[in-house]
Amino acid sequence: MPELPDPRCRVYESDAEILAGELERLDALLRLRVAQLRRTFVDDPAYHGVVVSDREVDALLDRGVAAPPWASVAIDDELAALADAFADRSELHEARVALTLAGGPPLRLLGLAAGCGLGALDRLVLTLAIAPALDLRYERVIGWLHDDASRRRPSVGLVVDLLAADLGDRLACQAELLGEDAPLLAAGALELLDDPDHPSSPLRRTLRPRPGVIAWLSGQIPRDPALTGVAERLAVDPDEPPPIWGSALAGTFTGLAGGPAGPRLIRLSAPAGAGRRTFAARLAATRGAPLYWVDGEAAAALDPAAFRGLLGALRLALRLEGACLGWPGLDAAAPPRSAEVLELCAALHPPFTFFSADRSWQPTRAPAGLPPVEPVALPLPDARERSALLRRALPEADDAAIDAAAGTFRFTPGRLRDAAASARGLARARGEASPSRADLLTACRDHAIPRLGALATLVAATYTWEDLVVPADRRALLDELVRRVRHRDQVLDVWGFGARHSAARGVSALFSGPPGTGKTMAAAVVARETGRDLYRIDLSQIVSKYIGETEKHLERVFAEAEAADVALFFDEADAIFGKRSEIKDAHDRYANIEVSYLLQRIETYPGIVILASNFRKNLDEAFMRRLQVIVELGLPGEEERATIWRGIWPADAPLADDFDADELARRFEISGGHIRNIAVAAAFAAAEAGTAIGMAEILCAAQSEYRKIGKLVSADRFQVPAPRERRS
Repeated sequence: MPELPDPRCRVYESDAEILAGELERLDALLRLRVAQLRRTFVDDPAYHGVVVSDREVDALLDRGVAAPPWASVAIDDELAALADAFADRSELHEARVALTLAGGPPLRLLGLAAGCGLGALDRLVLTLAIAPALDLRYERVIGWLHDDASRRRPSVGLVVDLLAADLGDRLACQAELLGEDAPLLAAGALELLDDPDHPSSPLRRTLRPRPGVIAWLSGQIPRDPALTGVAERLAVDPDEPPPIWGSALAGTFTGLAGGPAGPRLIRLSAPAGAGRRTFAARLAATRGAPLYWVDGEAAAALDPAAFRGLLGALRLALRLEGACLGWPGLDAAAPPRSAEVLELCAALHPPFTFFSADRSWQPTRAPAGLPPVEPVALPLPDARERSALLRRALPEADDAAIDAAAGTFRFTPGRLRDAAASARGLARARGEASPSRADLLTACRDHAIPRLGALATLVAATYTWEDLVVPADRRALLDELVRRVRHRDQVLDVWGFGARHSAARGVSALFSGPPGTGKTMAAAVVARETGRDLYRIDLSQIVSKYIGETEKHLERVFAEAEAADVALFFDEADAIFGKRSEIKDAHDRYANIEVSYLLQRIETYPGIVILASNFRKNLDEAFMRRLQVIVELGLPGEEERATIWRGIWPADAPLADDFDADELARRFEISGGHIRNIAVAAAFAAAEAGTAIGMAEILCAAQSEYRKIGKLVSADRFQVPAPRERRS
């Protein structure tokens, strides 16, 4: 007659149920060992663990070499029944484990065991280590077995006592279950802590589960303190709307998601806020895995012990969850540390490993098993994508305001979200439900140049075409510059010129001429007419005597300005855009490198760059080819000077009846800048005298201006004309 199957033998249905099965097996073993240990008492059990009597010493010496305390205990009916109960419980548990592996639900303990090569005894040791955290009664039982009530966590010695019968078994058990290469330790599931009072005793080392293991085995998300502030766990919310990507990036994502199933090593190149974490987390989700994203700077600042703790926590997370790893800035990490990270990836084979680097970085001396690096560049969103991102972040805002902000500021998705939050805050501060166009543009400007600091200053956009007095041919050149910016998208994108002239998206110009001829004013008018902010670059902060620092400062300026699509104004440009010279020493070589870098960077900058110089001939000739517009702003003629004299006065400034703009234009051949200085000085003199601004004050101020600039003229030019000589 065939044997009927045990009705208790069925699959484990949940993580909690299989943990209960492991604990029941552990309980059966502990009951057996406790009963055996009681048989060894030669004194009153009340003094167990407190004193060592003569009879106990004799009993210890009579015990076999390296044998557990219960090795010589005779098996009576009670012990035999307990041994049978342990064997029955172990057999039933392993049968249920086999059934669950064959056709049951995917349980976490079994996934860990399969991924790390854990056998039945490994699982038993792991259960003993985590038992005190699941039920406090195990603390007292373990203390009793240790013969020391203060030792409430299992030790290596207790494990080998529980599982080994003789010296050979003890050595094998200690090496296979708790040695350096043991699966439990290699997986990072357990840690061995030295006894502070006996640091050289391996048997006294305490078993402790790695933080997060118990939560994971219980069906929760592991939380390891070693990751706090250094690494973040990212998992895609199924209800989260999909990201807004252009066709190129969407195609890249689809290609990577549909690629081979083996481990992939991806190098992400993108500016901060471009969505590297979002891209990586979405890609990890296609493999059903979370992403652990490491803060590269925070990891680099860790001391060696904390860094080892971080790697241990990541090792366990990658094993437990099959997670993906992101480590930006690994190219800048110290070589020993970057090598450890690469070895971790080669050993665990996460589905995707992301190394975010700003340059073409390849790992040197890559360990065996590491896949080749696949470079992926995340482009900045175009105007259409920026509008869509802003609409998602600010659904209550006006479409015209969103389109205006998206068309002006070339922000990354992260910076767009920050600007949207700031705009909403500005609206709420006024008591409004939705941000206005001014709120959104103000918020974008606040986020546009957050890190330029002392490298650039905003030029006030107060000048208009009426303030700028230049000859008609110069005005036509400035109009051409404005046209190039205003219709850039139509010509380059709609009409297709950008496909053939990829470097022509930016607009660069040179304004040259003597001091005071209106170069800064012309730059401000152009920026105002094109809807851009104008930032004057402070060359004293940019230029550094240290090799390579000047290029770093310039790259910072261009990168920040590119995000906001602002106009850059290099005043006194010949100081940095000077001619390259013959190389005679290292200083010449690096000076030439700076100029070459500027040539390349201006050509790739997609915004407006305006150079101003008093000495055009001092600029490197290679810049001339890269400039779309060159405007020579010379000294104004008599007619232009008269126009400047008439327009220099504010509407509320009191002018005397004897003011004669034509006479002043005839007498003084000076630039508009000097005329402005004379007008301001004359106004202060009139205010002091309590009179209107008349010719006397103006001519006195003109004489002071001429002395200041060292220009000599006859004294009669500063004489106040008689009434009959004045022009109407």
